[in-house]
Amino acid sequence: MMKALKSRGGLTHGCGMTESVRTTWVKTMHLCAAVHGTLNCLTNLEQSISDVKHSELEKSRISRDCKDLSAVIRWFTSNNPFDCSDTRLLCLSSGVVADDMDGVNCDTAESVGEKILLKMLKYVFVTYNNSA
Repeated sequence: MMKALKSRGGLTHGCGMTESVRTTWVKTMHLCAAVHGTLNCLTNLEQSISDVKHSELEKSRISRDCKDLSAVIRWFTSNNPFDCSDTRLLCLSSGVVADDMDGVNCDTAESVGEKILLKMLKYVFVTYNNSA
């Protein structure tokens, strides 16, 4: 579908990207595919499944995907986000860990955040000091 979107007669070439054009294109795409398939069959241009060469099925792409998957598995093996041995609150994206002295856990994080915001209302943003 993405290939058809960018090809001649697709959305990015021609009429434009208004909401009505997008809606019409999406709602009629299945009809265009049916007409295309019928014409291919009628004119004996229909290809067998084994003749279709899709870029995702090439050896180089499969090799790269396997290499990428191995890298992801290695990362998760050494950085298991589901390790329950440490019960402190952990930010997966930054690695910041809440200290036990913070008194924060996933059950109280929202209320602690609200208290911090209420405390900040007394101050101008640029002059706010977290230790205040």
